[in-house]
Amino acid sequence: MSATPPQAGIAGVTPAAGGFARTFLLTSYALVGVAFAAVASSGEIGVVAPLAFTIAFVASLVWRRSPTPRPGVARIWTALLLMTFAALVAWSIEDDNWLLHALEFALVMTASRLFQRRYAKDWLQLYALSFLLILVAAVIHPTLTFAISFVVYAILAIWALVMLHIVHQIEVATHQTPEELEPSPAAATPRLDWSQRLRLRLRALRGLPPPAPPLPSRPPLPDGPIGAEALAWRSRRLIGPGFLAFTSALALAALAVSMLFFLLFPRIGMGFFFARTRNGQSVTGFADEVALGGFGRIKTSAEVVMRVSFPSQPERALESLRLRGLSFDTFDGTRWSRGQEPAWSLRRLGQRFEVQEPQLSRDQSTTSVARIYLEPLHTENSVLFAPPRTTTVEWLDSEYDTYRRRRKRVESAPSGDLRYLAPKDVALNYQVTFQEPRSESVRRRLMEAPLDATGDDLKIPRGVAKRYLQLPANLDPRIAALAKTLVRGETPAKRALALESALRRDWTYSLAGDQDNDAPLLDFLFGKRHGHCEYFATAMAVMLRTQGIPARVVNGFLGGEQNEFGGYRMIKQGDAHSWVEAYMPGAGWHSFEPTPAAGQLAPVDDGVAAALRRVADGAAMLWYSWIVEYDLERQFGVLRAIRAALPDLRSNLRLRNADDRGLRQVDDEGADLAGTKGPQLDLRWPGIIAALAAATALILLWRRRRGRHPDGVDRRLRQVEGALRDRLQALDLAPAPHQTFHQSRARAAAEGEVEVADALADFAAAWDRARWRDPADSAATALAVASGQRAIAACKAAATQRRRRRGASATPAPLGVDPPTDAARGS
Repeated sequence: MSATPPQAGIAGVTPAAGGFARTFLLTSYALVGVAFAAVASSGEIGVVAPLAFTIAFVASLVWRRSPTPRPGVARIWTALLLMTFAALVAWSIEDDNWLLHALEFALVMTASRLFQRRYAKDWLQLYALSFLLILVAAVIHPTLTFAISFVVYAILAIWALVMLHIVHQIEVATHQTPEELEPSPAAATPRLDWSQRLRLRLRALRGLPPPAPPLPSRPPLPDGPIGAEALAWRSRRLIGPGFLAFTSALALAALAVSMLFFLLFPRIGMGFFFARTRNGQSVTGFADEVALGGFGRIKTSAEVVMRVSFPSQPERALESLRLRGLSFDTFDGTRWSRGQEPAWSLRRLGQRFEVQEPQLSRDQSTTSVARIYLEPLHTENSVLFAPPRTTTVEWLDSEYDTYRRRRKRVESAPSGDLRYLAPKDVALNYQVTFQEPRSESVRRRLMEAPLDATGDDLKIPRGVAKRYLQLPANLDPRIAALAKTLVRGETPAKRALALESALRRDWTYSLAGDQDNDAPLLDFLFGKRHGHCEYFATAMAVMLRTQGIPARVVNGFLGGEQNEFGGYRMIKQGDAHSWVEAYMPGAGWHSFEPTPAAGQLAPVDDGVAAALRRVADGAAMLWYSWIVEYDLERQFGVLRAIRAALPDLRSNLRLRNADDRGLRQVDDEGADLAGTKGPQLDLRWPGIIAALAAATALILLWRRRRGRHPDGVDRRLRQVEGALRDRLQALDLAPAPHQTFHQSRARAAAEGEVEVADALADFAAAWDRARWRDPADSAATALAVASGQRAIAACKAAATQRRRRRGASATPAPLGVDPPTDAARGS
C-alpha cells in the first residue's frame, strides 16, 4: 500500500470537531482561560500583556494546523522563547521587577504551547503552566475573585485530567503517539558507544556477520492510514452530563476535605505571607494638606474601606456611625493643613490601650464596643479610625506579633487624632470602646460649662487659642460680618448651635463642585450657596473663629450601610465626611454637623445589584478572615472554641430511656438552675433516617447502573464479547489487544472458515454500533448480543468440525485395509 502522511491525534482538533474532541478542547481552553483571568484581574501585569495574551489565546483556538508534524515550527518557537527570555532578563536587571517579568515569560510560554498543541503531552504541559498561573494569582491577588476562580479551576482540572487520560489511551490504541508519528532520526540510526563499536570490529575481523537488531517492542505501524472505524471516537459522546456532574461533585468534595485539612493543620507560618494580603486603597482627605472639593469626587464610590460590627449590640449595626480620622487647624483660603504636633504612646494594659478616661457618667451616656476591620489604605498618615469619645483601643490579632515581627502600637496627639504604628500593607483588626450621649438634649447640656466652673476654667487655653483661632491674612471681611449676623446666643455653645442650624437651613447640599477655584469659600457663602460637606465644615469653622470660638475641621466617615449577610456595617469611600469640632470653655471639644441632612449620608441603593454587592462583600470578609489571614492565632482560637464546646456537646448527647420520642427531656443541671428539663435531641432517630437515606441512595444507584459494565458497556454485551474471545482463542482467531473483531473476520475468511467470518462480520458491525451508541438506544445492544451469540454458535460448530477432521485423520485403519486416499475421501 502507498504511504500516507501521519495524521494528528485528538490533541490537534479545532472547535469545528464534534463530540468528545470538542468537549476536550473547550474544557482545556477554559482551564487555561480561568487561570489567566485570575492573574489578569489582579491588575499587576498592566494592560498590554493581558491584551496580547487574549489575542494569542483566541487566535490559537481557530488556527488551522498542518496534518503532518513540522519540526521546523517547533524550532522557531524555541528560538522565540529564548529571545524573549533574554529580553525579559535584561529588562529585569534594569528595573529590578523580576516577579512581573517572570510572570510575563510564563504567559509567553503558555501562548507558545497553545499554538503547538498536538498530542496529549502538549496539553499536559499546558495544564502545568495553568497551575503555575493560578499559584501566582494566589500570591498577588488573594481576593474573593481568586477564590471563585480557584473553585472553577479545580472542577475544570478534574474534567480535563480525566479526558486527557482518555486522549492518551486513544493515541496509544490508534498508534498516534508522537513516538510513532514522529520517528526520531536517532532511533533509526542509533549511536554506538566505543565498546559496541569495538565488538563490531572484532566480529568483522573474525568474519562473523553483525548481530541481528532487537525485535520491536510494539507492533509495527500499519502501511496505510488508520481506518475510519478506529477513529470513530472523534464524533462520539464519550463524556456526558452525568460524568461532568459526578466529577464536579468529586472536585467539590476534595475541596471540602482540603479545607478541613487547611483549618486543622498546624500553622507553620503566621498567616499568608505574614498577613501581607493585598494592595491598599487610595483614600482622599487624610493627608497633611487637603484642598476643598476632594470629598465630592469620591462621594459615589462604593469601595469598602472598613467593616464595623458590634458583638454585644448587633442592633447597633442598623444605625448610622461616625468614625473620626484627622483634624486640621490651619486654613489659607483654599486648603486645610495640619501643624506639627507631638505624639505619645498610650498606656498599655495587655493588648488594650487607654485613650482617655471616661468623661461621661452612666446616666448621661451609653457605652458601646465596636470591632473594626480596616482595609489596607494608601494614606500619607497612618490614621486609626475610631468613634468620637473613644476610651480604649485593643488589637484583636496581636498575641503573636513578636513572631510576626510586626509589633503594633497606638499613639495619640493633643488634637485627639489616633494613629497606629504597624505595616501599612496589612489589614487591621481592632476593637474600640466609646461613649455616646443618651439623647440630643443631653448632648446640648454637655456643651455648657458646669455650674461650679471657675474663671480659670472658662478661659480658653493659650495653646488652643493660638492654634485654632488662626485665620487667613487676606480673609474677606464679609465672612466675619455674616458670622456676626448668624451667631446668636449668650454662651459659646448656643452661638455654635445657631450657626450650625443656619448653615443647614439656608444653604443647600450639592456635589456639583463648581465653586471658584481661587475663592471657593466666598463662592460657597455668597455666590453659588451650595456645596458638599467640606464647604459647610470650612464655613462653620472659619466663622466660629471670627467670633473668638476655637474650631477645627475633622475628616472621617459617617453613615455606612448595613450588611445583613455579614452582620456588620460597611463603611465605603463614599461615606467620607467632614464636620466641625469647637472648643467650649469649661466643657472641652464637641462635634457639630453643619451639613444638611440630605448630604450627611451617602445614598443607599436597595436594588438587586446592591444586595448582590452586600453578599459578595460578606463572602469576601469570610475569605479574608478564614483563608487569606488564617494564622496560628486564629487557629488557636478555633481550637479553644471547639474545646469549650465539647462539654456542652457531651451533655447534649446524653440519652435516657424514658420514652421513644425523638426529642427527649434530659436533666441538665448546668443548663437550667431551676431544675427544669430542656429538650435534647435523641440521636437514634437521626441515625436511622441517615441510614435509610444512604440505603435509598445506594439502591437508586444500583438500579441505575444495573446491567452496565464499569467501562460503560452493557454487562450482557461484555459477557458475550468475553465468551466469543474465548471461542476465537480456541480457533487461533482471537484479535490482539490493539485489534478489533474486523481483523478476526479477515483471518477467518483467509483460513476458509466462511460461516465464522460471516458471523464475525455481523457482530463487529453490531459491536461498533452498541459500543458507541446513544445510552437511550437499547435496540443496538440487543442486536449486538444476538449477533454475538450467533458468532459463538458458529465458532462452536467450526471447533466441532475441526475436532472431527482431526479425529478422522488420527483413527488407525483395520488390519489388512489400506487407509483411504484423499480422492476416496472426496468421493
